[in-house]
Amino acid sequence: MRKTILILSVLLCASYAQADTTDVFTISGTGCSVLEGSPGCIAPIEGFAGDLAVDVTTGTVVAINVLIDGFDFSPFFGGIGAVTPNIDLCNPVIAECLRLDLVTPTDSLIGYDGGAIGLASGIFDTNNFQNFDILGGTVTPVVGTPEPSSLALILLALGGLVVMRRCIAHKTQTY
Repeated sequence: MRKTILILSVLLCASYAQADTTDVFTISGTGCSVLEGSPGCIAPIEGFAGDLAVDVTTGTVVAINVLIDGFDFSPFFGGIGAVTPNIDLCNPVIAECLRLDLVTPTDSLIGYDGGAIGLASGIFDTNNFQNFDILGGTVTPVVGTPEPSSLALILLALGGLVVMRRCIAHKTQTY
């Protein structure tokens, strides 16, 4: 009876185990201020950085934060839940939107593993005039510490219980 209860409890616990589907990426690149209709940069080239979290199973953006020219482009409006590689993040304080065009082979974020930032990226005002041109950039995966498998931990615990039971049984037989 004990064995049956133990096996059922292990199977019940194992059925709730899920693999992580969210991948975290680092965003980095360079860009410059531009005037609409004028060729080239009007200011020195500067860097930008941020981070992005994507549920690679469903292809949706879970979280994003990008800092360009001292302005934070967190998802005030839009961006979160995007299912295409084109992410728009608007900052109502400065009335501008950051558009990130992530280069993907399938025009989807399902299975996304990083890559380049496309040339359609930049900062646009509310009239869709470009104020900042992204010259290039990359989205690279953050390498995390691997987590032990839940099943392996359960099996290790069960093995420990078996060893403890045998030790207890052996001690009671010697006395």
